[in-house]
Order: sequence, then C-alpha cells, then structure tokens
Amino acid sequence: MLEEKERVWDDSENLTVTVELVFKNDHKILPTGGHVPNDMVKHIYFEKSKKWRCFDFPNVKPTKGWEEHEVKHIH
Repeated sequence: MLEEKERVWDDSENLTVTVELVFKNDHKILPTGGHVPNDMVKHIYFEKSKKWRCFDFPNVKPTKGWEEHEVKHIH
C-alpha cells in the first residue's frame, strides 16, 4: 500500500527511496547462513520540498496500515 502511495507522490515530485535493513543481536539466522532482519526502515526523500518521511516496519505479518509505521529520523 505504501508503494502505491509513493507512485502518487512521485507524480508531483521526484523521490529518492532507500531501504535500511535492521539486524538486532537476536536476529534469526537460517540453516543456510542467511540472516533475517528484525526491521526494515524505508526512507523517502521528497526532492522538491526537501522533506523526509520514514517508515519502520517490523519483519512480521502487518497488523496495521502503513501510515501507523511512520517514524521521525534525523537526516
């Protein structure tokens, strides 16, 4: 749903989007050696207005809308 909103926002100004994977000390390690992140943080920079919007998603099945995952970050 957030990606759909990003496409709407992108109609009025360019966006730079980065995704940060967060690995805490207790993150899961698969038998194959792959590491599973605890959280994923999406940082969206609105180039024209020079504003950031960031969203922190725990790596679990969602139980609430993307709007409720917005967090403040210092960039």
